[in-house]
Amino acid sequence: MTKSSAIWEKHSRQWQRIGPPLQPCGDGLFAVRTLIRPDEPEPVAVVLDNLRAGRIGNFHVFKWRLNMARHGDRCPTLLFAPR
Repeated sequence: MTKSSAIWEKHSRQWQRIGPPLQPCGDGLFAVRTLIRPDEPEPVAVVLDNLRAGRIGNFHVFKWRLNMARHGDRCPTLLFAPR
């Protein structure tokens, strides 16, 4: 089982609950983006070194890598509230 399919299975009950409210309209759309941290957490110093060296393509990649590095492997799942 891949890491992403394991996460999907873990949260499958939640995904199933989302469907029924979308059904009455017949045109409901639900999209989700999942991000999986690397098996080995990246140290913050490495992220910052890569930023200084120009090896991070854009700000959005930088902020995700920095956020994942800050959390390391302390928590099994990071949940972000919508803006």
